[in-house]
Amino acid sequence: MNTKPGFPIGYKSWAMILLFWLLLGFYFVLSSYVYYINLQRPFDWELHLTRNMPSFFLWGLLAPLIIYLALRYRIEKPNFYSKFLIQVLIGAVIAFIHRILAVSITYSISYFTGSGEGSLFDLFLGQKFIIFSAWFDGFFTYWVFLAAIYSFVYYKSFNENKIKATMLEAKLAQAELDALKMQLQPHFLFNTLNAISVLVHKDPESADEMITRLSDLLRHTLDKFGQKKVTLKDEIDFIESYLDIQKIRYKDRLIVEMDIAPDTIDFEVPALILQPVIENSIKYGVEPTSQQILISIKSYFNERNLTIEINDNGKGLDKNMSEGTGIKNIKSRLEQMYGGSDLFSINDLPEGGVQTKIRIPNE
Repeated sequence: MNTKPGFPIGYKSWAMILLFWLLLGFYFVLSSYVYYINLQRPFDWELHLTRNMPSFFLWGLLAPLIIYLALRYRIEKPNFYSKFLIQVLIGAVIAFIHRILAVSITYSISYFTGSGEGSLFDLFLGQKFIIFSAWFDGFFTYWVFLAAIYSFVYYKSFNENKIKATMLEAKLAQAELDALKMQLQPHFLFNTLNAISVLVHKDPESADEMITRLSDLLRHTLDKFGQKKVTLKDEIDFIESYLDIQKIRYKDRLIVEMDIAPDTIDFEVPALILQPVIENSIKYGVEPTSQQILISIKSYFNERNLTIEINDNGKGLDKNMSEGTGIKNIKSRLEQMYGGSDLFSINDLPEGGVQTKIRIPNE
């Protein structure tokens, strides 16, 4: 809606307001018609249209001025009472001007149609009551108009503030997500470098191979840098690269099985959502034992939502163990992105080991 400087509303809005007042005027004329018909009295359409429509037409015509004055001297704090008195004065003047113009237009129409008697000047001087008789109605109409303007302004302001608040919440949530992701990336990197440092002196060749694999993994990470979501296929590719590094470190002690349903590979998941869980299984399942540990990763749709299961056959959960950075990170990201607190679970398996479930809603 284009508006000129100082013009309170656009021309389309003005036209709509004018049309509203004309329809309202015709409604009152039609109401009079029904009243006359009910009394079985003749109804003069020309007379009623001439006397009523100019008044309503003028309210629509004066709308931009009234809106401007309503906003210019809005009744609100500070200076509430002085602004209220200003609006009383404006309403009185507008009602008086409206009445003068309405009588003038009505007389002019009557004059040109041949039904007018005497001059307009004589009408004003001889029938002063014709000016003041409808002044009270005009004054009341001004305040109704004023109330409608303020109601619309406050409703619009409320909606705008609501939208701003929603946008602010979204920005805050996005900022938190970005912070969580930035927290996760160095956490993962430091843990991998720590694993390499363990092998540097014990097995230099394996350490060298891990560095090469880490370089490939970081390149893969940089390719997806900044993405909040990736396909499950991309996430699995990343996890396979990460597990290749861990297999070098743990050799035959780590076995990995994957059962990724074909219809889930294109589903979008939060980036780096699986790595902390796999790292958890390795840290608490593989590291404490010299036995062979199996980590299985499975994906499937359950009630149209994607479910990812990560199981291991390690020693199970340590009841005294507190959640690490990675697991807290996953929970926070899932809650921020999907609004649910039940999207992540980690439990002991009856046969031993740990089962972790991540559920991604189908938005």
